[in-house]
Amino acid sequence: MRTQHPETLTRGAVLLACLVAATATPVEAVLVHASVGGRPGQVKIVETDEVPRVLGSGFVLQLERPFAVWAFAQKPGENEFAVFFLQSPTKPIPGTSPVTALVDSVSGRQRKVFPTREFVGLAYTADGRLFGLGLCVGSGSQLYEVDTIRGTQTLRAGPARPSQCSSSDMVAYNPADGMLYALGFSAQGPYLDQIDPTSFAVTRVLEGPPLRDIRPSGLAFSWNGKGVVVSNSRLYDLDLVTGISQYGRDLFDSDSCGVAPLPVGAISPVVAGCVPTTRGPCLGQRFRIEVDFTPSGGTPQPAGILLESPDSIKFWFFNKANVELIVKVLDGCAVNGSHWVFAGGLTNVAVTIRVTDTMTGAVKTYTNPQGTAFLPVQDTSAFPGCL
Repeated sequence: MRTQHPETLTRGAVLLACLVAATATPVEAVLVHASVGGRPGQVKIVETDEVPRVLGSGFVLQLERPFAVWAFAQKPGENEFAVFFLQSPTKPIPGTSPVTALVDSVSGRQRKVFPTREFVGLAYTADGRLFGLGLCVGSGSQLYEVDTIRGTQTLRAGPARPSQCSSSDMVAYNPADGMLYALGFSAQGPYLDQIDPTSFAVTRVLEGPPLRDIRPSGLAFSWNGKGVVVSNSRLYDLDLVTGISQYGRDLFDSDSCGVAPLPVGAISPVVAGCVPTTRGPCLGQRFRIEVDFTPSGGTPQPAGILLESPDSIKFWFFNKANVELIVKVLDGCAVNGSHWVFAGGLTNVAVTIRVTDTMTGAVKTYTNPQGTAFLPVQDTSAFPGCL
């Protein structure tokens, strides 16, 4: 059972994703929530190669009266996250309230908050249903389906075999087989259960030595079914047949010269392929937008980014207070089977816009010549084919 002390409460959030470059080569990455004492902090995008490196920053969680963040999950196809945290009372009295909040990933602000059970893990399925794994009590953790409209929770499943609790469990959705997986640690050792999100049948997949009792604090699966767990700021691979890898990879904060481990905890998959970076933000969790401008007589340089909407991006060139360009990508699949690109500018300097479909690797480039008033872009056949 979870022990309520600061070390245990330090549960950040990591999101597993696939960053696809113009060559369509998959690159594994995680979105790391770096926190202190479990409090909300800066979200960093980290490539999980042999030597993980920070690619860019996402957003800062802005929760009301947070005491400790335990679980974190992204809703497929939307700029929304579910976050479970303990909320401090408004008055300085003992005790905290367990709540789940729906958070906007552009601003980091919570849209809605409602009381729930104490969840040690959250997971969205591909159809947008939210599940929470309750704090382990009695014979094991139980899985609840969370109604985010009414704020209610319905018991759906328990462990494949009842066992005495010894530490927190975690849950993740596997996009490759459409199943939920619960990783737990009982007095009898570690175990991994598969849960069908339709019938809620529970099957024991692995248990004992293959799972290596390293007490991870988070579990996630990438789009191709590759699993990963995080333990003590190290990432380990998880195979559904052979278990957890023997060696892990350190997560380092490049802002601290590569020597400061990131305090990470819960992890959750990102269904879409686009991971935003400081150089290229994403629209629709799929299309990466990169803009360069060239001052008269100068050299090309990246445009500044203003993220104010999940559907469009504003860019500035010389002064952050002066918006020069806006770009948006629209889903026109129902009209002509394509995604559309629109752009409008308030400038006459040279501009290059690159839009990358991170699911296919296709790239569209739009340019404006030096000394010419920016002509609107209305490309309604930019990315044909809807996945």
